[in-house]
Amino acid sequence: MKRLFPLASCLALVVAAPLTAQAQAPDFTRCTTANFFGGAATAPDMSQALFGGAVGWEMTRRLSAEMTTKWLVPERGAEAFSAIGTMQFALTGRQTFVPFLTLGAGVHSASFDVGKSVIPEFYVRRLTDPALMAGTRQTFTDPAFVAGGGVSLFASRHISVRPEVEVMLVPNDSETYVITSFTVRLAYHFELHRVTPDRRTR
Repeated sequence: MKRLFPLASCLALVVAAPLTAQAQAPDFTRCTTANFFGGAATAPDMSQALFGGAVGWEMTRRLSAEMTTKWLVPERGAEAFSAIGTMQFALTGRQTFVPFLTLGAGVHSASFDVGKSVIPEFYVRRLTDPALMAGTRQTFTDPAFVAGGGVSLFASRHISVRPEVEVMLVPNDSETYVITSFTVRLAYHFELHRVTPDRRTR
């Protein structure tokens, strides 16, 4: 699984590069977006594949809001889900190659089969008695804060490929669990069609 994501990322970049060179740079704002993604997440005592989707709203040429849901693919009974709202800040104006930064917050829920799953210490310390709870399923829901960055590669006015890296901080009491994810998103931009000066004169 660890080898598949770098390979997929390279393939996505190789495919997108020649397309972005010929793509017409989008010049619209205030449009909705939708994307799907896959990748991998790593944290202490954990490394799992993930997938998810998001919807967003491009408010200006450099500022977008997005709601993302992520699922960690179950492994030995361990799985997780997160719902995160983010703001995305483009570092350049609308072009075919747009680097960006993201900041956001939401919730992260992790679930484990006690006695079967590999449970990180961050969650083990919150179990009353792991021996007595063996065979049960325990779920932990915590606030989460994220920061990350990446680049949007526009293949056309409506389609972009987004390789990105994100760090999620999950606090509880005096400890913080850190999850780093590497994903590639395929996004579609629903343009708001405006009335142009040429159309108004007809």
